[in-house]
Amino acid sequence: MLQLVTGPTSPAKTDSTYNIYGTDLGIMFNHGNETMVMFGDTFGDCVPSGNDWRSNVMLTAQSGVPTDGLKITGARPKDNNGYAAALVQGAHQANGVGEVTVIPTAAISLGDTMYMRVMSVRDWNAPGGWNTNYSALVRSEDDGTTWEVLTDSMRRVTDFNKWNGSVDFVPPATPENLPPVDADGWYGMQMSAFVEHDGYLYEYMTPSGRRGPATIARVKIENVEDPDAYEWFAGGTTWADEPTGHEILPRPVEELSVSYNEHLGKFVALTSMASGVVSMRVANEPQGPWSPPQTLVDRRMFPNAYAPMIHPASITSDGEHLYYTLSTWDAYNVFLLRTDLSKFNFQAPNSDTHTVVESRVKVTDAVEAGVIDDEGVIDEQKLEEVAEVAPAAAEPAAEPAGR
Repeated sequence: MLQLVTGPTSPAKTDSTYNIYGTDLGIMFNHGNETMVMFGDTFGDCVPSGNDWRSNVMLTAQSGVPTDGLKITGARPKDNNGYAAALVQGAHQANGVGEVTVIPTAAISLGDTMYMRVMSVRDWNAPGGWNTNYSALVRSEDDGTTWEVLTDSMRRVTDFNKWNGSVDFVPPATPENLPPVDADGWYGMQMSAFVEHDGYLYEYMTPSGRRGPATIARVKIENVEDPDAYEWFAGGTTWADEPTGHEILPRPVEELSVSYNEHLGKFVALTSMASGVVSMRVANEPQGPWSPPQTLVDRRMFPNAYAPMIHPASITSDGEHLYYTLSTWDAYNVFLLRTDLSKFNFQAPNSDTHTVVESRVKVTDAVEAGVIDDEGVIDEQKLEEVAEVAPAAAEPAAEPAGR
């Protein structure tokens, strides 16, 4: 674990600078000479008068390999106070009666245009479970300052249409021009991950929640806004004009991040599974076949963690390290992690967790000993000096109630 990216003790001071006290996800992609970092439900300082709830926000960071952590440079868009403002604000209606929030699930830059997939959450229910109203493609043509939902791209599973009045739809969303509701057809395509490869945008899709399988579609880059131009994988070398339901990853697949890694010469997919809070599969082609999962981070190490999201520098880097963000329930903030890929044999995957709790130290003791510098970077040698020498017991793995 390299860095706390967000929260009151983050080196970027996202609490005082951007009014980000708590948030999650950290979906990253390159746009021009910047790395964009996109977050889900975001909260400011929780006081009796409110909590500054924004459904999603985005920070900018320096591009390149984050060897010494993510260098946050700003927020986009900003409000009048200079704080991070919502990209697509949810209606924030009561749980189960409309739209609770709007969460980004994937994002990418194609040319001068940014795209993200969002899901409109209808209700949060059992741990790891939620239901959606629709998934939609959202576009920004001004470097992320303003966003508009592409109406034709909506994959509707309910007849909800009482979204926040500040949200822009293109063309304007009216009852007459909304795509039809198809609860069965679109059920498995509410959450996404993006990969650009050989002139296509590949989209990996799962149902809402954390218990479904993954399917895949693709579209030529120039036709990404045309829902009728998508092809759906049917197995083997076959692609169909209609959704096939062909599963490329077995259930349960949680939040998913996929990219190509030059060091391995393979596509990599990160998600949380029973075997590990960060599990990795590899494949030679975007659609697979995918290897068995290997655990990068044992669930005992981060018992309340979820949603590993790959840093874009890990896509084209020929180095051995994979960088990714990881969110946690208890801190409700985002961390940056690094994995040494040379420690794994992806030609013969195994179930070894590759992690062990060697020692532990209180954060306050680490700070006092100078283990964590002003940039939030951990000095591993000093850490060893102040940590307990004897192996420490792992934290118990237990998913909390709620989200």
